[in-house]
Amino acid sequence: MRLKYSFVIPNIDCLVDLKGLLTYLAERIHLGGLCLYCNKQFADGQSCQQHMIDKGHCMINMDDEDEYADFYDFSKTYENHPLLVKDENQIEEDKAAEDAGQDDGWEDCDVEDGDE
Repeated sequence: MRLKYSFVIPNIDCLVDLKGLLTYLAERIHLGGLCLYCNKQFADGQSCQQHMIDKGHCMINMDDEDEYADFYDFSKTYENHPLLVKDENQIEEDKAAEDAGQDDGWEDCDVEDGDE
């Protein structure tokens, strides 16, 4: 599939249910007649496959990640993400600054009617 149609499974390192994903994709194409990329619906799976080949749509559109959530586990990719994980020293410093009422660098401003 990869060599002939350039089909690859995205984020394979986070995939937890390959068999389930492949079954779902096959059902989507053959039972639902839905293109994996543009979601265009066809009367049968063969027409859908031909469309995907002709248009270069032999790929999974991951814009709606919720659709594939049952087959992936992305949580491990966020374990050390700097915006989600603060070390204990940074948490203590932030709390101490908040308790001391230190200026956070933001200026307060009042919005008057017509200033929006």
